[in-house]
Amino acid sequence: MKRIIPGIAAVALMILVVLPGCKKDEDPVTFSVNAGVIDDEEYTAGGTLSLLFSTDDGSSWVADPGKVEEGSVVMVKVSSGDMDLTSDNFEFDWSASEPAPANPTDDVAVFQVEGTLTVSVKVTDILDLVVVKRSDGTVHRVNTTTGQLTLKGMIVHDSEPLAGLRGLVYDPATGMCFSSATAQGNGCFYSVNMKTGEASLLNNNIESAWDGIADLILAPDGNIMGVIYSNIEYCMSLVTFNKSTGVAGTHYPVMLDNDKETHWSSGGLTYGSSDDQVIIGAWSEVLKAGTNGQISQYISLQSTTNIDATSAALMDLEKARDGTIYAMVWDESKYDLGLVTLDVATGAMTEIGLLMDGETRSDLSTHGYHCLAFVPRHILPEVIPVK
Repeated sequence: MKRIIPGIAAVALMILVVLPGCKKDEDPVTFSVNAGVIDDEEYTAGGTLSLLFSTDDGSSWVADPGKVEEGSVVMVKVSSGDMDLTSDNFEFDWSASEPAPANPTDDVAVFQVEGTLTVSVKVTDILDLVVVKRSDGTVHRVNTTTGQLTLKGMIVHDSEPLAGLRGLVYDPATGMCFSSATAQGNGCFYSVNMKTGEASLLNNNIESAWDGIADLILAPDGNIMGVIYSNIEYCMSLVTFNKSTGVAGTHYPVMLDNDKETHWSSGGLTYGSSDDQVIIGAWSEVLKAGTNGQISQYISLQSTTNIDATSAALMDLEKARDGTIYAMVWDESKYDLGLVTLDVATGAMTEIGLLMDGETRSDLSTHGYHCLAFVPRHILPEVIPVK
């Protein structure tokens, strides 16, 4: 949402010329500061955002710089109340300012006051692509250019590493992640405080109404949708979990017309071109369907240099802000687990790197990764010692 900041300008910092009037000619021309707003629609770290100003090269910062002399340098940064926001965790866009600063993407904008000045800033969470190792719950940041992994933490439950996780999604409304387990993990559903790594069990699937819960997305109603193998419908299905109670809703079979056995999902799930279209990963193909599970189109995957489409399974799918879809692909013929970008219109895959090399590690449950998800960098912990 866009916050109105009382008193001091967050988007509009209007510098008003105070004419010398009856003052002596040598008195400096000064300017005043008016109120405005900050665009924080893609900011989720909490607090109340406001601007701080410095006219002494950063030695001191104030909420109201008072009168500003013509020709002076004004530095501006964003505070949440508890901390100053930096480019370590957030992106800044000051380019709508008039005039724009020379450093429009820095966390501190620098303006030379020469006349009327309007300051505008948009603050956005930096999102990191992460995966979770299936065997020990360790969280790894993924380099989207090379596929290289960096250990960032561990998900634990009752003080023990949580193995067998399969899906992960971040919920900006609560600041929490939600995760799900494989069939070996009883298909449990968890909320996760990623900062501490603590998982809370919301649904233990005690009635075994489904096998493992694969990929997760935010449901249209704000809860959490997953793709499962339903032991009620006896086919791959979509189901929405209440993110407060963990209660599962109706199982919607993934099917073409009334044929439940038409397609078998390998687990990937993300949104398509609208909130009522989902993309579902399958063996050798990608499916387009409604949130009711009804398939509208299927597209065959195209082989790459190292991935044979005929033996490839789209295990996890995740869409970036710019619309790029990332996928983890399991090549059953070679036991390779690769990271790719996916063109859902054509089925073409572009290789980024291997997350698991089948030549030396063929056991997906021991060496493999799941839970491909974009999460804000500010909720990732420093490395938690592996237990």
